[in-house]
Amino acid sequence: MAQISILLLLLLSLFGITKPGKNTSARKAEHALVPEAALTFVQDTAQTQQESQKKKTKKKDKAKKPKTPKAASVLMKRDVLNATLSKKGEDYNRVEVVIMGSGAPIRNPDDLQLLGNSGSPVTAGSYMGFDQINLPFEGTVRFKAPNKLNTVVYDREVRFAVNEPGYWVLKIDL
Repeated sequence: MAQISILLLLLLSLFGITKPGKNTSARKAEHALVPEAALTFVQDTAQTQQESQKKKTKKKDKAKKPKTPKAASVLMKRDVLNATLSKKGEDYNRVEVVIMGSGAPIRNPDDLQLLGNSGSPVTAGSYMGFDQINLPFEGTVRFKAPNKLNTVVYDREVRFAVNEPGYWVLKIDL
C-alpha cells in the first residue's frame, strides 16, 4: 500500500496538483487538467497488486490431497493411433489384448511380445492377453505392423497398468 501511495503522489506532483488545504480553487483547476488515464492506471495497479496477494494466500491455504490411482490406465503408446482399457467383467483377473487394424482385428501380429510383472502371457487361437494377474499389474505389448498402405513396418508398443480386479480389455487401434 505504501508503494501505491508513493506512486500516486509522484503522478500528482508531475501534473502539478498541490496538497489538500492549499488554494482549493487552483487545485480544482489543475485537477481538471489531469488526464483520467493516469488516475485509472494508478487504480488498476492497486487492484492487481491486491489480487495477486489474494492468489498467493489461496495457494498456501490449499492442502495437497493424496492422489488415488486409477482403476486402469494406458501409460505409454508408440506408433499407435489409440489405446484404451475398459472393464468387461468382474470374474477373472485377466487382460485381453485386441489389436485393430482398419476396423478388423489382427489375430497374428509379427514379433508379438506380451510382457507383464505377474501372471502368464497367453496367445491361443484368437485370444491374446495375460491370465491370472496379481494387482497392481503393469504390462507391455510390443509387436510389428505395417502402415495402412503396407509400405513400411513399424515397431509398435503400448504400456498399461491395472489396479482393480476384473476382466479387462486393452484395445489397440492402428
